[in-house]
Amino acid sequence: MTPKERRSGSSSRKTPGFTLEKLARVAGHTVRANAEPLIDSPRLLKRLLDGDELSCTFYGYGASITCSVTAHRHSLQDLCTCNATYFCRHSAALVLTFLDKPESFLDLDTYLDNLSTAPREELEEKLRHLVGRYPGSSLEALGQDGFDPAEVLDEPEDDIILTDPDDLFSGEEFSTKFDEPDVESPASSPALDDLDDFDDFDDPGSRGNLN
Repeated sequence: MTPKERRSGSSSRKTPGFTLEKLARVAGHTVRANAEPLIDSPRLLKRLLDGDELSCTFYGYGASITCSVTAHRHSLQDLCTCNATYFCRHSAALVLTFLDKPESFLDLDTYLDNLSTAPREELEEKLRHLVGRYPGSSLEALGQDGFDPAEVLDEPEDDIILTDPDDLFSGEEFSTKFDEPDVESPASSPALDDLDDFDDFDDPGSRGNLN
């Protein structure tokens, strides 16, 4: 959606195209049933409506999942960071939450309309806070010169940026001083063992199983 369309006023904006019928076309009964515990969950945060796109973040114990769903004319398309391979229960829960409680979502169009009438001082304060917290990504998104998307060099070993000739520990004469005996890696890691607690983030209704 272009800035011009956002400024056209709420009266001329179309209703977001999210319906149960469209959801049923891409998410079968099993997926929708598995989504029910997540509908309007306190873990479903950062709820945003941007035109025909919904997005949110699901927070669990030490992990998070980012999810978005776009409404098209006859169907819905999702993008989720979970391990499912088709329209998942997180995406279904996002849509069902919006249909049940649309007021719980921040409408970006309305938010931008309110900013357009805000005092200059308030806008400067918000922008300063944004850039101060996310300097690289925010200025890159704003198209500021000198903050273009990063390019990874093909041969970083030849890049003087990534090497320090004055590094005390970079010389071979110091390599033996800090040698340590080889230690066999443990069969399991406590951090990985904790993943057993992440049942909420595994998708039992795999995207491939829509029945």
